[in-house]
Amino acid sequence: MAQRASFAIRSMAETRASARHLRMAALATGAGKSSVTDKAWRLSASVVILAPHGDVPDCEFSGIAGHGNARFDYRICCVKRAARSSFMPDAVVFPGGAVDGEDIESANTVFARDHLDLEAAIRCAVVREAFEESGVGLFRPAIAFAKAEQVEWRRRVHHSAAEFRSLCHASRSLPDAGALSFWCSF
Repeated sequence: MAQRASFAIRSMAETRASARHLRMAALATGAGKSSVTDKAWRLSASVVILAPHGDVPDCEFSGIAGHGNARFDYRICCVKRAARSSFMPDAVVFPGGAVDGEDIESANTVFARDHLDLEAAIRCAVVREAFEESGVGLFRPAIAFAKAEQVEWRRRVHHSAAEFRSLCHASRSLPDAGALSFWCSF
């Protein structure tokens, strides 16, 4: 099954600086602050993952059988935010989150970059977040996890974004950045 995913970059800054530098620059200039919340904007990304209905195994949340034309019958990957979350508790959202400084290191390591490549870091972040939050792996080659192994890697990546590099190394896989299509920036 060929997977395609679209991702959206949520950021006020379009620059080649690191996520930390983006936050520092926004705070220093006040340009990254919202008049409503007075918090700095953070570089983040979300991913919209679609898969043909028949290619996704059923689970306890997917009791709706496919109907209509199979060419247009897709499942959409969403996750539910924690009830205790300070931002949008209990909301159903697409997987994603803030770009971590470790995502820059991951991009440099797994893609053998010797310079800051912010787009590669954003793509690593969105693949990491999708795997961490939903268990969907956007890797090349695809990783065939045993259930317990997948649970353990998700726990490790959730605990430390640096573990994403370990996962790529151990599985001899790369984030499938080519499967991501840029969708929008806002």
